[in-house]
Amino acid sequence: NLEAAAEEGTVDEIQAFVSLEAIAASLESFALLFPADTNLIGTGTEIEGVSTTAAATIWDDFPAFRARLAENAALARDIDTAAPAAGLVALRENCTACHDAYVFYDPFAAMGLSGN
Repeated sequence: NLEAAAEEGTVDEIQAFVSLEAIAASLESFALLFPADTNLIGTGTEIEGVSTTAAATIWDDFPAFRARLAENAALARDIDTAAPAAGLVALRENCTACHDAYVFYDPFAAMGLSGN
């Protein structure tokens, strides 16, 4: 895990670059998963057997949601792969803030990082 390697000072710069580029690319394409008709909490059509933890605020101000994704993608790409610790902390804080605004569950609980 890149975050643990950064804390230990054992970062492989090539792997760090690839990981951060994958994070950035995922963030840039993430908004495509939320077209207007998928708002199961608000105006979207319910789909049997499908539930969501996405907050309606995604669709209430979609430009703000997209801007946050773009900001975090840029942040991921700007992290210094030779010394990524501080950049990863900032990225984690931004990701947490986005999840706090747009998700109904603790996104880090499954990774054993709840409350961080």
